Amino acid sequence: MPLDFTAIDFETANSHRRSACAIGLTKIRNGDVTDRLVSYIRPPDDVPDFTNTWVHRITAHDVRDAPRWDALLPTVLDFVGDDYLVAHNASFDSSVFVRTTEAYGSRAEGLRFMCTLRAARAMLSLGSYSLPFVARELGISEFDHHDARADSDAAARVAVALAARAGASTITELIAALPAGPARDRNAPAASAAEWANLAQADALVGETVCFTGGLRTMTRAVAQGFVRSLGGDVAESATKKTTLVVTGDFEARTFAPGATMSSKLAKAFSMAEAGIPVRIVTEDEFLQMVDVTADQVTG
Repeated sequence: MPLDFTAIDFETANSHRRSACAIGLTKIRNGDVTDRLVSYIRPPDDVPDFTNTWVHRITAHDVRDAPRWDALLPTVLDFVGDDYLVAHNASFDSSVFVRTTEAYGSRAEGLRFMCTLRAARAMLSLGSYSLPFVARELGISEFDHHDARADSDAAARVAVALAARAGASTITELIAALPAGPARDRNAPAASAAEWANLAQADALVGETVCFTGGLRTMTRAVAQGFVRSLGGDVAESATKKTTLVVTGDFEARTFAPGATMSSKLAKAFSMAEAGIPVRIVTEDEFLQMVDVTADQVTG
C-alpha cells in the first residue's frame, strides 16, 4: 500500500478549542503532495475575541467573510475521506476539530489522527520538537510557521521523512514501527479523534520538572508555575539535569526556530539536550496547548 494520508493544521482565535479561525489540509498520495484545502474560518459568535493574533497574525477582520465551520465541514470531510489525519501535536488539532464541530451541534466521528510530534520524540533526539526544529533536522526547508497551509505542508513532509527513516511504506507501518502505548501516553503516536480530544489534563505534567524563562504574554510566571503544580508537575527556577521541560517566553511564536539568538538559560537547555539529557524546550503557545489552558483560567 502507498504512503497516503492527509495532514491537517488548525489556528484558533483564542485559547478556546472551539474557536478555529483557519485550517490547512495537505493531501499526500504515494508520498507526494497532490492537493490542498486552505480556508479561514469565522468562529462561533460566543468566542469573538482574537487573543491569539500574536501567534498567527489572523484578526477578526480577516475572517469576517469566511465560512462558518458548519458550512465548511462537509467539504473538509469529503477532502479527508478515509485518510489518517496527520498533525504535529494531534491532541491540539483533534480537539479543535471535535470541539468546533460540537459547537454547532454535530459530532466528528470516524476520524483517525496520527501525531508527528510524538513520532518525532520517539525517533529523534532534539532540544525542541517544535515543528521548525523537527523540519530542520529532517532536511525540510524553512516555512512560515503558524500559517495553516505552511504548517500542514510541513507536517506532511515530516511524516513522509519519518516514514522513510523507519522504512515504512504506509502510515500504519510507521505507527507500528514506533513504541506502542495507549492514547494517554505522551509517546503514543496515534488514536481516534475522540481519544485525542478527550485526553484528561489532570495529569498532563506528571513526572515533568518545568522551568520558565523570559517574560510570558498570557499570565504571570507565578500563575504558570501554579498550573504546573496543579497538573502534577514540579517547578524549577533554573535548568538543571532534573529539568525535563523548559518553557520560553522570549520569542514570538513564529521566531522560535533554528538560528534564533537565545538567552543563556535557553542556550544551556539546548546544550543539555545535545548532551543527551532528556530536556525539551517549548514556546509559551505550545505550553498552553499541552495543558489546555483557556482564557478564562488565566487570571494572573
